[in-house]
Amino acid sequence: RINLGGIPYIINKRVKIYKLLPITVAVGIINYVILSLIKGHSPNIGVLFAENDIVLLTGIFVILFTSQSAFVNEPLWLNLSVMTPIEFARKYLLVKTLSVFVLFLPISISVFLINPIMGISSLFIPFTYIYGASVNARFYPVIMSQTPSYDARVMTAGLLFVGAIIPINLDSLLPIFGFIPALAGIIVTLVFNLPFLFSKGYWEKTFEKAITSV
Repeated sequence: RINLGGIPYIINKRVKIYKLLPITVAVGIINYVILSLIKGHSPNIGVLFAENDIVLLTGIFVILFTSQSAFVNEPLWLNLSVMTPIEFARKYLLVKTLSVFVLFLPISISVFLINPIMGISSLFIPFTYIYGASVNARFYPVIMSQTPSYDARVMTAGLLFVGAIIPINLDSLLPIFGFIPALAGIIVTLVFNLPFLFSKGYWEKTFEKAITSV
């Protein structure tokens, strides 16, 4: 789903995860080399902030471009005939989050080799997909005819998505200050995202709007 000149377009294209994984593996290797070089020539604090910037920017990029197309290719009328809205949303979000986790794993491993605490903390960044996908599904619903549309919902979804940056920031920044802050960042990330997996009313309203939206 893209926006060109204020006019949104829906583009359908399925990309298998194994085709993207070599890219993130390459990014992870380059990331490790760069961080190793920085660590050899800069104070530890410089290395920590470099790690944070790389993890933060990569996390935002991955989450942004995967969550915006959430539910676009799904025949809701078919899925919802065999599952309740919360069951379908939960299975969809968990599977997609696992995919993002696998894609992001090489970056987390490269950071872990430099800073174990930050590496472990970064493993929770993919959970932010749940937040991004849920917000986009509610405030930027898929038109079932896939006819392009543009209104305030697009802006609302974009503004609310900024909220996803908060847990990502905490998750990647707080490990700089030690284990306890890192744990706090992980908890905040889960608090932002996990409620979407248990809110029955949210998904009933979300899918109703998506199916009936014109």
